[in-house]
Amino acid sequence: GELSSRALTRESLSSMVMTMTSRRPIQPSPLGLIVLWLLVARPMHVYGMQKLIETFGKDKVVNVRSRASLYQALERLVRNDLVEVHETVRSEGYPNRVVYAVTDAGRVAAAQWLRDMLRTTGTEYPEFIAAVSVLVGLEPDDARAQLQERADRLAAELAETDAVLAENPGLPRLFRASGPTR
Repeated sequence: GELSSRALTRESLSSMVMTMTSRRPIQPSPLGLIVLWLLVARPMHVYGMQKLIETFGKDKVVNVRSRASLYQALERLVRNDLVEVHETVRSEGYPNRVVYAVTDAGRVAAAQWLRDMLRTTGTEYPEFIAAVSVLVGLEPDDARAQLQERADRLAAELAETDAVLAENPGLPRLFRASGPTR
């Protein structure tokens, strides 16, 4: 009895650890980035996050019209150990409010996501805009380095496009418009 339940517990723990370590890294998202940086500032509940997002104009960058999107983002961040429940505040006459806090792993992820979104080109909207909106999360030299890497990548992409256009002089003017059209 007791020995087999202990073995089952060990097996369950081993399975849980294997599941945790084999989990794919969480995919960054603009809303996740904003939520992490709000929680880096201080623990807060969903309603407070939504109001701060609106107050700071970040609702122009991420969609928080319905609180459901915030709850979904938080659920994903909690599931991936980037955010945790800090406390539940009980007030008479009001529903309980769950206060969330960022974990150490969440702080690391917030900085990494911010760096990635700043320097990466390509499918950047709204990632780049979201990253710029929390740019103060990085030290100035770090932010400058990420933006310089982005500028270098954009310059390389532009040079590549110019080379392709130069190799194809017969393209219609629409595709050659590198200067003002006449």
